[in-house]
Amino acid sequence: MSDSRDKGVVSDLLDIFGKVDRIVAIAALALTYISNSANQPLLAIVFVVVACVALDTWLWRLATSQVAHNLVSNQGRAVMRPRLATWQSVSLKLLSVVITIAAGAWTISVVSGIANPPTPPTAVSRPPCSKDSYLPLEWNNMVCVPEGNFWMGSDDGPQNNRPRHQVFLSAFWIDKFEVSLGQYAKFLQAHPELSTPEDWNASRTNYPVDAVNWTDAQLFCHEAGKRLPTEAEWEKAARGENEFVYPYGNVFNAALSNSAQTHLAEPWRIGYAPDGKSPYGALDMAGNVAEWVNDLYDPEYYSTEKKLDPPGPGPLSSNHVVRGGSYADGPELLRTFSRVGIYEPSDAFPGIGFRCALSKPQ
Repeated sequence: MSDSRDKGVVSDLLDIFGKVDRIVAIAALALTYISNSANQPLLAIVFVVVACVALDTWLWRLATSQVAHNLVSNQGRAVMRPRLATWQSVSLKLLSVVITIAAGAWTISVVSGIANPPTPPTAVSRPPCSKDSYLPLEWNNMVCVPEGNFWMGSDDGPQNNRPRHQVFLSAFWIDKFEVSLGQYAKFLQAHPELSTPEDWNASRTNYPVDAVNWTDAQLFCHEAGKRLPTEAEWEKAARGENEFVYPYGNVFNAALSNSAQTHLAEPWRIGYAPDGKSPYGALDMAGNVAEWVNDLYDPEYYSTEKKLDPPGPGPLSSNHVVRGGSYADGPELLRTFSRVGIYEPSDAFPGIGFRCALSKPQ
């Protein structure tokens, strides 16, 4: 009887220690997950080691207790089933070894990751924009306009286009498309204090936004890591170095320019007329929606304009230049050199949108 009571006490103690081991193991595994999620791999390793030790200890205790649990009482006599106890013990010890090996492999992989961290994915780098580039060159829905001279203005037409003069511009990038309603809708979500453009239709995501004022257009470009193009940049991107009257050539084509002659009386979808692209690949630079540029307006500016990267005139007025003409304008305002300077920065009229530009990295 004394021997039986001793075996019962041992079994009870093993059960108690087993519960403690399991609690420690579960707590350590939970802390392992938390540490790993918090990007603390070394702390996670410590907790997984504790968890493994606790699990192994519990399994070895369980394996040892099989002998006691397989002593079956038969009319006061203890009858042992050694084969059953042995196989259960071996199985539990093998499970303990498997857990230890798995934990060791995980630890090695974590340590290896610390010593040799994976290279984070990098954004597609901006390709060089130069005269040696194959044009049109595109990147991130922008087109490259390489550095060099071009003829700006014209000796034909209104006085504010004159004189025709040569300007040198550093390389820059300009949006291939006008800013869309879909893009602008996301911008408005981040700026609920701004007014929604007139006749807003959020479902027309692939159409150019219009009825946007200069101030909001400038903010949009700034938050996109860009800026509004200068007047000189816009004109070069539209006409190239061959002095095109329209982005696609010297003869107006109503099929390639959404103007008053198209009779739509509204913008067409972005990219509708790919053959109307400029020499550098920008679309809809003649018609569809007119476009804000960064410059203030001075009708006499061309007489005194800098010949190297002209930034635009000083604050002679508060009006900003609009370029390219819209769906409501005739062919004369769609010419690459035509200038309109009647709009205040707070004006938001239908038919006026924008696109952004980006300087070449220094």
